[in-house]
Amino acid sequence: MALRFDFQARGLVIEEIGPPITEEQIGSSVPESFPGKDAFVEFYLLRNGLFIPGGAYFYRSRFREISPGDFDAISVDNFYFIPRFPGETHDMLASIHHARSHLWRWRPERRSFFESHLPFACDGSGNDYWIEISSGRVKFILLEGNGGEGEIVDVAPTFDDFASNLEQRRPRPR
Repeated sequence: MALRFDFQARGLVIEEIGPPITEEQIGSSVPESFPGKDAFVEFYLLRNGLFIPGGAYFYRSRFREISPGDFDAISVDNFYFIPRFPGETHDMLASIHHARSHLWRWRPERRSFFESHLPFACDGSGNDYWIEISSGRVKFILLEGNGGEGEIVDVAPTFDDFASNLEQRRPRPR
């Protein structure tokens, strides 16, 4: 499998991985087509969801200029798992479907966003990472930002760019 998704080689500790899944099961459970889905499928064939104790970090400055006062490092603690059959659960990981349906009920004002995006990961505070289906871009919803309305942050050009550039820990400010 792809070395770009070899988290252990980058010093990331993975505590939990979801159940093995086939390409057919991924296609059935996640029928949406989006740019970069091939890397998404490759990742999930390797590890169907995961928990990273202590988190990993992604640096937005790898792919974009960061304005003063804007944040660069964002954390990732979990990748949701894809159920192999309807109703499948996991003791340690939430499913992609659970994340979407939970937010669908909890944040009805964001339903148009949820219909056009696919959740795949979250940070330790419950803020989710989403793939924009039309473009393949990775977005982050900071749920409590922007006066309680939530803030949508552009993170990476593709799922591949995001997942293959996670780092072990946040460096200390200089």
